[in-house]
Amino acid sequence: MSQVVYAEPGDEMISLVQKLEAAAETDIVLLVPKHTSFLEDSLHWNLLQRHVRAMGKLVVVVTRDREARHSAHQAGFAVYRSLRRLEFKPSHPEHINLRPLLRKGRRSGLLVAMGIIGLGVLLFLAVTAYLAFPSGSVLLKPAVQDVAATFTVTARLQTSSVDLATGQIPARLVQASLEGVDTIDTTGRKSNPAKARGEITLLNRTPSTLLVPPSTLLASGQGAQFLTQEQVVLSPSGGTARTSITSVDAGPAGNVPSMGIDRAVLQPYASALAVWNELPTSGGLNEEIGVVSAQDQSNLRSRLGGRLTKEAQDRLQAAKPGSDSIYPATVTISPFKEQFDKELGATASSLTLHMEGAVTGLAFNGGDVNLMARTALESQMQQGLRLLPETLQVTPQEAYDWGQDWVAFRVLSKAKASATVDNDRVLADLRGLTPRETRAYFEKQFPQKDQVSISVKPLELDWIPVYVWKVEVHY
Repeated sequence: MSQVVYAEPGDEMISLVQKLEAAAETDIVLLVPKHTSFLEDSLHWNLLQRHVRAMGKLVVVVTRDREARHSAHQAGFAVYRSLRRLEFKPSHPEHINLRPLLRKGRRSGLLVAMGIIGLGVLLFLAVTAYLAFPSGSVLLKPAVQDVAATFTVTARLQTSSVDLATGQIPARLVQASLEGVDTIDTTGRKSNPAKARGEITLLNRTPSTLLVPPSTLLASGQGAQFLTQEQVVLSPSGGTARTSITSVDAGPAGNVPSMGIDRAVLQPYASALAVWNELPTSGGLNEEIGVVSAQDQSNLRSRLGGRLTKEAQDRLQAAKPGSDSIYPATVTISPFKEQFDKELGATASSLTLHMEGAVTGLAFNGGDVNLMARTALESQMQQGLRLLPETLQVTPQEAYDWGQDWVAFRVLSKAKASATVDNDRVLADLRGLTPRETRAYFEKQFPQKDQVSISVKPLELDWIPVYVWKVEVHY
């Protein structure tokens, strides 16, 4: 038994192969409706034949579509115009025995001979019909003209659909976050003086025990003065002790060489003590260090804020759908939140700022603008012309006015238009006409044309009537 499989106009190769694979029977009738576009291509039929052979199934094609029948036959399928042509009227159309219909199996010599004779007769009749009833073709190229229009569009948040009458299209808010960090060197300065430090040795010249209190004033030969830091007790007649000292004044003058401090300044210690420093004193400085100033904060705020403002448009473009557009005039940035890593007046060589905020813009769909452009151009065209969509060019101009929830701009559009041709009507009108009559027909029906080419096959004779016409229209 055999099984019927139905192809659908929307089927693709993979879905049709799956239907054939799912069929329980190995003999299959494939019913193909007209206008199953992908099966009008011989390449697809060849691919289908490969799949059928791989499945080990036998498929007969039944279709009223002439192009599909031709392509299926070229691919090696047995093809019929209808189930009636199969001379089969089953009570259960889902199962059809195809084997007898395909004439498979052994043939008698008489049947083979009759088949050969029949084919010869058919070939003779086909050649005779081809010569007796020549076919023709017409190539019509309608004239093309340029059309242009300038119109105004308003994209508005409150609009939900394209309004061709008022020129309004929907708009939507697009938002993106802004965040950045930047660092600069501080420019504020303040003095940072430092006192020199060292160690001194004291010797008791008196025959009595000597108590030397802290802050005893000492001096160097260059005039630098120092104060002792600890209290010391010296034994009589040559007793010694060491104590730390700090310069009275800050700065490099307190940095004296070894043995540069040689006396006590005030009595009774001036005469009672011998004083010397075995090592030089050091650390006396008078330098400037960086501090955070108000100008530093202002400069950093301006630089980072400017950078984020420049990035705002790019971030909106990345956040919006690819078909949308945003005018820079509608872009707004919320106040930035900022945080400095150091306070005003703090000692520091650098200052870092972290800023964050948000950017919003008014977006609109370019397809809505194209729809209005086509409408505007069609209103400019003469009756009987057809707009060629592939030639449409739409150029939005700069926004000339805007508000919080709307933006208005002008659009320049242009395209090409050609005469509208009804192929079916032309085909019906041309049946049976001679080439000369055909030219007269086109002169009357399509005065605006660039070229008409007419040919009759197999012979180029004006007096041979055309039996079948094929009309091709190129825009």
